[in-house]
Amino acid sequence: MAAFILRESTATQVRWLPRMVDETDGDTPETGLTISNTDIKIGKHGATSLVSKNSGGATHSANGMYHLTFDATDTNTVGPGGVLHVDETGALPVQVDFVVLAADMYDMLYGDVVPAAPTALPALGTATLAQLIAWVAATAGGLHETQQTASLWSVMNAAGSASLGTAAVSDDGTTFTREKLA
Repeated sequence: MAAFILRESTATQVRWLPRMVDETDGDTPETGLTISNTDIKIGKHGATSLVSKNSGGATHSANGMYHLTFDATDTNTVGPGGVLHVDETGALPVQVDFVVLAADMYDMLYGDVVPAAPTALPALGTATLAQLIAWVAATAGGLHETQQTASLWSVMNAAGSASLGTAAVSDDGTTFTREKLA
C-alpha cells in the first residue's frame, strides 16, 4: 500500500486504511469492528515510541474498508518516516507509512496554489523548497525575462524593471562561462 501524504497541522484529513480482515483466516472482511482512537497508534517523524491517535477512531464503510480522520495534532510534525498501526481484536493488524509535508509544499503539490513569483534570489541553505521551486519555474519556465550583455547575465523581476540576480559571463571564443547568480 502506498504511504499516506498528509498536510502539516491540518484538521479533517480523511484517509482509508488497508482492508481489515479476519485474524483467523486472513481473508474474511471484518465489518463490525469498533476502532477507537486508542486502537490507532501513530509514530511521528523522529519519534522513538508510538502514541494514540489524538481523537476519533476509524469508521467502517464497506467490505472491511475503514476510514479515519487525522486532526491538526496528529499531523503537527513535518517529515518522513511516520507510521500508523491499527491492532483491533478479531482482525489482522494493519500498518501504513506516512509523511507529513509542510503546508506550502502540500498545497503546491495537491492544491491549486501556484508559487508566488520570486522577488529576490533565494538564499541557498535557508530558502524553502517552495521558494526554490518558484525560482526554477520563473527562470527556466520563461516567466521572468533574462537579459544578456557581453559580461553580465541578469534575471529580471516579473515586471522586467529590476534585476533579481546577476552572474558574470565570459567567452574566450572556445569556452562560454557563466558564474553563479548573486
